[in-house]
This record gives sequence, C-alpha cells and structure tokens, in this order.
Amino acid sequence: MILAAISKLEEALLINPLKHDAIWCLGNAHMVHGLMTPDYNVARNYFDKAAEFYQQAVEEDPNNQMYFKSLQSIAMAPEFHTEIHKQGVA
Repeated sequence: MILAAISKLEEALLINPLKHDAIWCLGNAHMVHGLMTPDYNVARNYFDKAAEFYQQAVEEDPNNQMYFKSLQSIAMAPEFHTEIHKQGVA
C-alpha cells in the first residue's frame, strides 16, 4: 500500500514538480516505508529519500513549520526503527 502511495505521489509531481504538499507527503511515505522495513541498511535508503523530500518541501514553502519539523525529526528515524523492530511492532 505504501509503494502504491509513493507511485501516485510521484505521478502527481510529474504534473506539478513544485507542489510542496505532495513533496512532503512523499517524504512521509518514504519515512514510513523505512520504518516498516526490517533490514536497517535498506531502511536507511528510505530515510535518506525522506530527508531529501522534506528538504525540498521546506525550500518550496519555508514558512511551513510542519515541513521544518519533519525535516528535523527524520534524524530520529534510525532510533525509531531500532525500537520498533526490537519490540516486534513492524
């Protein structure tokens, strides 16, 4: 389901590459996919992509605090990943 969302968001960005809310949502989708991926080395790639999309969203709408907070919080994704998989949630 997350991969389908990523695909649809990428399609939306082909139409309007500067649509900051779609860029931010794409960052969220990559972050969630990373959190749900058991192998940390694979998950890290999704976290890196999420950070790139969050940075783009901030650049497109620098006054949006939610975008800025998302960019800050992606740094904690590895810690969340470890905790989620240690507890067997994902």
